[in-house]
Amino acid sequence: MNNQSKPIAAIFLAVGGLCLSTVSFAQCPASPTAWTSTTQTGGTIVVNTPGYASTTCKMVATVTPGATEAAQVRVRDETPAGEIRYRAKFLMNANGLGVAASNARVKIFNGQIPNGSGVFQLKLTGAASGYAVTGFASCRNSTENDGRCRFSFPLPAGDLVHRIELEWVKATSDAATDGTLRYWVNAAGAAPAPTGTAFGAGGAGLRNFNFQDGVTAQAVDQVNLGLIRPNLNYISQEVGNGVGFDEFESRRQTYIGG
Repeated sequence: MNNQSKPIAAIFLAVGGLCLSTVSFAQCPASPTAWTSTTQTGGTIVVNTPGYASTTCKMVATVTPGATEAAQVRVRDETPAGEIRYRAKFLMNANGLGVAASNARVKIFNGQIPNGSGVFQLKLTGAASGYAVTGFASCRNSTENDGRCRFSFPLPAGDLVHRIELEWVKATSDAATDGTLRYWVNAAGAAPAPTGTAFGAGGAGLRNFNFQDGVTAQAVDQVNLGLIRPNLNYISQEVGNGVGFDEFESRRQTYIGG
């Protein structure tokens, strides 16, 4: 079985199957109880109507007055278990944010090992056109030699709801550069070409079998979705402005789409 839809009250792992989890915010519970945990430090999470794609409800994360750069307003899924191939898709509406300052930043989605080390990350970043998404995949062959193979993409103007999908694949050995991170933004069709790809130095694939220390193995064991560790510029500009999320789904393989 490759895919199932479940309301927010039931997040699951299909043992032996390909689908990791599907969350449509569809029954408007008081909070997103389907997730392993919810953290509202420096902000609030509400589930309200309407949803973004024929669903009844969505999740809205908001940074509130008094927040610091340690704020975490997010849900966490610990369904993944040492995944060496991970794909996720979600809908996001950042239209409630103000005019972006170029130095405003907040993480919106990341994959981690159990100790919190980041396998990949997506971040809302202020840009001339409003907000863009910047990100990285941890790697040992980054252009900057800092353990991060970076990528970025704008959020197209006029699209109130953005469909974002990414696929992360671990390299086959420590020396190999056949790891990948590909992403799709508002893509149409059954299996479209990716919007973009993260590359290592010289245009190579990712050397991401281990982290930069050469010892700690990379895999996806948990993911977080929401507003995570905003910088002070984001806090000062966006207090009280919510970012909406809906239709989170993850798999081990095959394009998800919407």
